[in-house]
Amino acid sequence: MAFDTDSNTWLKKLRQLNLFIPVLISVMGAISIIMLYSAAGGTFSPWAQKQLIRFAMGATLMLLVALTPIKFWLRYAYILYGASIVLLLSTRLRKKLSPQPL
Repeated sequence: MAFDTDSNTWLKKLRQLNLFIPVLISVMGAISIIMLYSAAGGTFSPWAQKQLIRFAMGATLMLLVALTPIKFWLRYAYILYGASIVLLLSTRLRKKLSPQPL
């Protein structure tokens, strides 16, 4: 299994994280949500709510990636790289085969 289940390991990794980048990203995310809220006339519904959900999902993913052991990324680097190339090529192929613009 790629993740350690020992709670001490998770806490130790959380304490060792450099907080400057996550805090900076959170501040930029908050500013973007505030700007979308303001652009929508003081309501969350058109844009800010979607941005908030995407930001929360991205922050969670960022934390999971940061806490994943480096050996996992080294072990599966070629597989992940190949999968991302296949996904990029599939979007290119879909664009060629699609009769309507995406």
